[in-house]
Amino acid sequence: NIDGELIEEIGGEASPSTINVNNGGVLRGFVSATGPLNVLNGGTVSPGFDFDSPRLTGIKVSSTQWSDDFLNFVDPVNGTGYSIPTGPDQYNPMPWNNINQVIFQFNEAVTGPGGAPLSAAGFGLFGSTEPDYSADPGFTLSYDPTNFEATLTFADVIPEDSSFVTAWSDWIYDLSGNQLDGDWVDGVSSGSGNGTEGGDFIYTMNVLPGDWSRDGFVLSNDTSVITSLQFENVSGGTPTANYDPLADLDGNASILANDASFAADHQFDVLPVPPAVPTPPPPPALFSAPRLTGIKVGSSQWSDDFLNFVDPVNGTGYSIPTGPDQY
Repeated sequence: NIDGELIEEIGGEASPSTINVNNGGVLRGFVSATGPLNVLNGGTVSPGFDFDSPRLTGIKVSSTQWSDDFLNFVDPVNGTGYSIPTGPDQYNPMPWNNINQVIFQFNEAVTGPGGAPLSAAGFGLFGSTEPDYSADPGFTLSYDPTNFEATLTFADVIPEDSSFVTAWSDWIYDLSGNQLDGDWVDGVSSGSGNGTEGGDFIYTMNVLPGDWSRDGFVLSNDTSVITSLQFENVSGGTPTANYDPLADLDGNASILANDASFAADHQFDVLPVPPAVPTPPPPPALFSAPRLTGIKVGSSQWSDDFLNFVDPVNGTGYSIPTGPDQY
């Protein structure tokens, strides 16, 4: 029960089940509680107070080789990548042959622990073909604070693979210090989270280049359809009547003979079986608030010889002693 003004953190190991702000009480600060926050009898909570954990709203795939026309066709809002559908269609393999980016879409701005920049260690891709993409071929992380998108760019294209895309909750927070609510149910979820702070994001993603039909096999029907769509394209944002981005295997906004040839060359390729579910990495080292280690006095009139004598390390001033000598 808060009846006066409380300016502090409530949470951690002693998180209360219920917080009551009443009788003119004012609550300011970061709060974590396992139950409701009740504002009663004239109590107030600081404006803009954030209790909500950040969540993932979706995953995109993309490529540094895709043309602007292609990107804007598959992503009219941001022009950054193809959004993998939710529900059962999440399992449909991605048919493009040059995917080298995975994009994490958040519902708000995110950072690392303690407001540090996001770290690549907070993300991963683990497959059957490549067990750990952070090690081979390796990836870099970039973050777009306007669209709340974190992008992994890989050193090579993602081959045919059944993989797990991961975002580890110990490494991802919002600007108010709320931890990622990352729980995801494959084939069911439309956004991450179960309403409780924490929970790693582990998401199945399938890639099978050339699989226009997205049935897990590259067969003659894939080649036939791609061949029938030859010369369909997108130019200046306008698609031809039958343009299909799933048949444009290299994402250059034109379906040409090379797309059909690729599917023909990869006939009988099959989506691999999924790998074992990955385990999260160790949490980041604990961070601490900045502290004052001491006070110095100085003067613009002191000579360099004097300053260097009283302060051999920095030459900036005399350090006031600690303990009783502080006085």
